[in-house]
Amino acid sequence: ESLGGLIELDQGSNRMSIRGPGRMTLSQATPRDSSQPRRVESLNVVWLEGLDFDGQTATYRKAVTVRTVRSMLKRDSARAAPPAVRGPRKLQRLFTDVKTERLVVTLRRKIDFGGSGGRGTDRSPRDVEVETIVCQDGFDLINRTLEEGRQISYDQFAAKNLWLNQRTGDLKADGPGRLTSVRIAGSGIALGRNRRDASQPDGPTEEKSGLSYLDVRYQGQLLGNLHDREMRFVEAVRCIRGPVPSWQSTIAEDAVDIPGSRVVLLNCDQLTVAEAPGRVNGGSSVEFEATGNVSIEGHDFTARASRMTYAEAKDLLVLEGTGRNDAVITRGNPQGGSMARSAARKILYWPGSQRLEVDDGRFLDLTHALK
Repeated sequence: ESLGGLIELDQGSNRMSIRGPGRMTLSQATPRDSSQPRRVESLNVVWLEGLDFDGQTATYRKAVTVRTVRSMLKRDSARAAPPAVRGPRKLQRLFTDVKTERLVVTLRRKIDFGGSGGRGTDRSPRDVEVETIVCQDGFDLINRTLEEGRQISYDQFAAKNLWLNQRTGDLKADGPGRLTSVRIAGSGIALGRNRRDASQPDGPTEEKSGLSYLDVRYQGQLLGNLHDREMRFVEAVRCIRGPVPSWQSTIAEDAVDIPGSRVVLLNCDQLTVAEAPGRVNGGSSVEFEATGNVSIEGHDFTARASRMTYAEAKDLLVLEGTGRNDAVITRGNPQGGSMARSAARKILYWPGSQRLEVDDGRFLDLTHALK
């Protein structure tokens, strides 16, 4: 649909172009033989400057906005579980809004404007399937997920460019980039406690809200898969994690210094964030893996390691060193002067209960032991 621009169609070269603003809507459904959950999608694109389309690849230019609506039926428990113990199907809807200066959309099969058909082409543009979506020259993305009408996540993402395969779920985004996510926490214990954002009105406490906040900044790349719910951030990764009282709340880095805070700051070379197979309390359980120059700062502990994993459902933090450098954790209240430092090849720590176990311990400082 053109919004006042000139439409040009050349059947001989199978090309269409629109000079000026316009709007286009595509819809598609998952093939019945697909291994992914059955879904229906719609893709709405609005642009300002122009569109070039060769039947398979469409390039939209200037102030491009995209809205994708995806509806799917999903099981409540892990896909690996036997059918007899899987939970009931639930309707999940994902609303994604993207703003970018240049958008390239590639279809899985080419549309033949001339109607001659041929191998790998469709004579009709109905029920087309989008293969890849590419955002260039910067983009901003907002994603909301609703399950049975109840919001379960709110994500914001910005980076230099984005490549997404709609069919496989694979994605890549070059940095520098930033991802923030608020979602229903998957367990009774979150990895942080923060003060409420002063700009927000009074609302439920973080314990009552059950919402967990994640803020990840990176310099290299984001690699991941939407279907597997996994993302890997590469190069100079800085992460803030903790609970929040509302969907609009954020966490400042200095919140880690507030007495009683359970906010955690993480720095590393590479961070992988994945949704665990199980579902708890209506939310997703999240797992983290950090590698390379790992440093962690909480209000009552700090740690260094070569590798760190954290399982939200178990509230278990595992720190691992190397043959040359042990993992180190320091616990206690720096202001109160009661500190305990441990070094080992492997350290297990439960932040909620402050329980600690060491494997092949090398060093234990009892001079300022915890009281």
